[in-house]
Amino acid sequence: MTLGERSHGKARPRQVRSSDLQRLAAAGSAAERPVDRDSSGRFAPRNQAALGRGGKAAVRRLLGRSSNITDPEALAVARDADRLFLATLRELPGDGPTVRQLAALYARHVALASFWSARASAAGLGTDEGVTAQEHATKHGLRVERLAVTMLDVARATAAAAAAKAGPVDPLAAWMEPKT
Repeated sequence: MTLGERSHGKARPRQVRSSDLQRLAAAGSAAERPVDRDSSGRFAPRNQAALGRGGKAAVRRLLGRSSNITDPEALAVARDADRLFLATLRELPGDGPTVRQLAALYARHVALASFWSARASAAGLGTDEGVTAQEHATKHGLRVERLAVTMLDVARATAAAAAAKAGPVDPLAAWMEPKT
């Protein structure tokens, strides 16, 4: 929509007509053209545009971020897991595919442990239902502890490997003038 027309002194939006649309000019040289596109602008075979898409989709499924969730409790657990996943990734030194998978497992188990713990509190900790729910919470809590240690170790190792591959970094080099 554009604000191309005026009516009674006011700018009125109007839809762009398909006849007004023009083809974008193709980039002249191969250096100007995006790597993942061909000369007509379409995706080229074996492009890298969606690199890592499969791993990201697997993490989404692991967290429970699916469009077909109808149970409100399962949806709440999935939302909590998603928030925890993103917060956990922000704190980790590395975020490669293995770290993301471990962080997703960690977030899912934290969300499930909190769900079962709340369920135990609501049912009453002394009741049979409360005791069973607390056992589920404890099992997820134990898994969380093991995943936290493993996830942090893998994140540190992958961050150190990436730093070694990149070489030494001098943050002042960009600001210092070369000596002549």
